[in-house]
Amino acid sequence: MVLPAADAPAKRSSIIAKSHYHEDKSHTESRLDMNLRELEEKTFDANGTLQMRKHYLVNDQGQPTQGNIYDGRNNLVARSMMKFDQFGRLQEMRTANLQGEVFQQVLYSYDVNQKPLQPKVINFDTKAPLVKPAPLDLRGATPPPHLQNFQPAGVDMTGVAPATGEQPASTVQQQGEPIYAPGAAPAGAAPAAEPPKKKSFWKRLFGK
Repeated sequence: MVLPAADAPAKRSSIIAKSHYHEDKSHTESRLDMNLRELEEKTFDANGTLQMRKHYLVNDQGQPTQGNIYDGRNNLVARSMMKFDQFGRLQEMRTANLQGEVFQQVLYSYDVNQKPLQPKVINFDTKAPLVKPAPLDLRGATPPPHLQNFQPAGVDMTGVAPATGEQPASTVQQQGEPIYAPGAAPAGAAPAAEPPKKKSFWKRLFGK
C-alpha cells in the first residue's frame, strides 16, 4: 500500500454549499457543483416552506450563464439569460416570463479593483410571475485569475455602468421598489407633476 506524501496538497472540492439568512427570517441555500456545471438556489420562508427554486448552468468560472426559475410547487415561472463583457465579467441579466417578455433587467458594474458594485435593477411594467427573482449578489466574490491584477490604463471605472450605457434615472433603481419606464406605469399610478407654466409677457408687464 502506497501512502500519499505528507505534504501533498488536499484535493479541492468541486461542490460549494452556502446558506444566507434574510431579515424577514427566510433563508436561501445554494449549491454549486462544478462537476455538473450547475448552480441551484432554494429559498425558504420563516417556517421552512420552499418558496422559490433557481437552477442555472455555469461556465468554467462558476458564473451562471442561463437558468430556470420555479415556484414553491416546482412550476416553471421564468427564465434568465446572462451577458458577459470582453473581460469575462457578468454584465447583464435579463429575466423573462414564459411568454418571452422581459420583466426585469439587472446591470452589473465593477470598481478599479474588479470588485462588483451594487447592481442596478430595472423592472418593466409587463406580466411578471408572483415569484420575482432577486439579482445575483456578486459582491465579495473573487475576480477570475486573469483579472485579479487587471488595471485599465488611465480609466477610472468607479461607479461606471456596464457597456450598455448609463440608463435614465427614471428607469433605473437600486434594489427596492419598482421604477417604471416613462409611459409604462401601471393603471392608478399618480401622474408625474408638470413644471409650472411661465407667465405671458402681458401678465408680467401688468402684474396679473
